[in-house]
This record gives sequence, structure tokens and C-alpha cells, in this order.
Amino acid sequence: MKGLKQVKQRIKALEFYKGFGLKAALQYFWNYLRSPNSNAFIESFNGTFRKQFLQQYRGDFHDTKNLNKELVNYLLWYNSEKPHSSLNFDTPLNYAINSLNLKS
Repeated sequence: MKGLKQVKQRIKALEFYKGFGLKAALQYFWNYLRSPNSNAFIESFNGTFRKQFLQQYRGDFHDTKNLNKELVNYLLWYNSEKPHSSLNFDTPLNYAINSLNLKS
């Protein structure tokens, strides 16, 4: 991987859950540019996002108000309703709640 620049990336774990009063954990790490194997989770999300949102979106990309509204709806669905195979077919929201022992 000689010649590839490293870039500092910031991951905000549980950022989606800040609305529930939980603090976001920040993690910093170095990653090579254009090397999908070193950051498979992000690359997987990018592919899913491209297929499930960008290619399906029928609105005008210049209408940022509507685009943002649809994007928020997609992200809410993705994190609170869509089962993820990597989470044993649970949703990220349920997984986070169960991991933090907040489920009643």
C-alpha cells in the first residue's frame, strides 16, 4: 500500500441515539484512501445506501429540503426498522437498547 495517504477518520458510535439522551462515543483511527477492505463496514453501508436510497430516489436532487426529508426518513427506517444480518437480524436501535440493558 505504498504511496497511499492516510486520512484521519472519525466515527461517532451511537450518534443516532443521541436523541434518546445517550452520549456519543468518539473513536479516531487512521485509514488508507481508496482501500475498501480496511473499512468494510463503511463500504458496506455505502453500497447499501447507494442501492436502497440514491438509485430509488425519484425526487429532484436540487430540492434539498425534500431530499433531506427523504434522507432522514430513510435513515430512521434503516436504523429502527430494517433488520441487519450482522446484528443477528435485529435492528440497530433494538441492538443498542439491548446492549445497554435499557429494554424494559
